[in-house]
Amino acid sequence: MLLSGTATASFTEVEQIKSVFSSVDEERVPYIDCEYLFRPFIEENSELLIMENLRYLLHSIPWGDNQDFIDAMQIRASTLTRWKSGKMKPSRYYKEKICQYFGIPGVDSLKSAFLFLGLSPATTLEKKLHLKRMIDKIDRERLETMYPAIVRLLE
Repeated sequence: MLLSGTATASFTEVEQIKSVFSSVDEERVPYIDCEYLFRPFIEENSELLIMENLRYLLHSIPWGDNQDFIDAMQIRASTLTRWKSGKMKPSRYYKEKICQYFGIPGVDSLKSAFLFLGLSPATTLEKKLHLKRMIDKIDRERLETMYPAIVRLLE
């Protein structure tokens, strides 16, 4: 139903979907051209797809970083709340600024990218959390062996 456009997933549902697929080894998953596969859906629902991606990105802002985002966008806190809830849509200008903030080339790239269903972490916070989860899974002996290399990489 999600892919057909007859329903949308909440942020919690998307997180549950991602957790199910988090153990998938991306390098072993065959490449699928999502734009080709879902072209009719994308063409009919490009604005919906952009908004879902933007809401996903906005919800990925850590609670303590909301003010930094608000300052960068030069908006009110209430505006961010309305964008997150979907009660208000950002203008094209703000969509571009949001993309810039998250390091995304532009709004048009959100028309065919299913960020909210992605297997790879999309934001800096998600990448940090992903690395932390990976390190937490390493057994003690292996961590002792890898520790010097990890420290050198991170310095």
